[in-house]
Amino acid sequence: MITSRRFFLSGATALAAAMAAGSARAQDVIGDILKASGNWDDTFDARASDGGKVASTLPIFSPQTISYTEQAIGQYQGIVSQGGWPQVPATKKLQLGVVDGDVVALRKRLMVSGDLPQSAGISESFDSYVDAALKRFQLRHGLPADGVTGKYTFSAMNVSAQVRLGQLETNLERLRSMGGFLGDRYVMVNIPAQQVEAVENGRVVLRHAAIVGKIDRQTPIVNSKINEIIVNPYWNAPVS
Repeated sequence: MITSRRFFLSGATALAAAMAAGSARAQDVIGDILKASGNWDDTFDARASDGGKVASTLPIFSPQTISYTEQAIGQYQGIVSQGGWPQVPATKKLQLGVVDGDVVALRKRLMVSGDLPQSAGISESFDSYVDAALKRFQLRHGLPADGVTGKYTFSAMNVSAQVRLGQLETNLERLRSMGGFLGDRYVMVNIPAQQVEAVENGRVVLRHAAIVGKIDRQTPIVNSKINEIIVNPYWNAPVS
């Protein structure tokens, strides 16, 4: 069965799983983080954030994904109620070894989302703890984990917590509407994520990148049986 469905946010389900798997941050400390100021000694005993690559054999259409999304919504509701996270100035490249005032905002942003432990402190130094936290953030958002604040990292980072919460809530409704048994073997195409999952017996056995359409030539949404697979089909470049 080929199942294609549009999601409001392509990475929201992976984000939800990562949020659920990581250590939950107490809601009442978020305000303290945002108000923190001053410099900390760079020899503090900070620990790297939990987690690793956001990759698993869990299908997007699964009860567990719905549960993880519900947990993430609860966490984001707490973050939003505390005022969300700060914007990080997207004016310069920040990476390991840099000492800059913008690193303070970056630290606070990563702390609120749980990527950087609060014990890392507030400092202008982009140290190994910030590097690990930024890479974790990038992995959770489907970005190359290079530890550098480039264009796409800033773009993902500066989406407000309120918008992220709305995206998760939208995804939850669509995940629930697609609930049910899809068969022992099926292929799911996540159009915005440009990703294909081949699922067998409740686990993803293959996951590949996919080429999809664009606004003026959208990929159709279908739900049908697979009759044949053409490998390396004959193709000519269109006149356009």
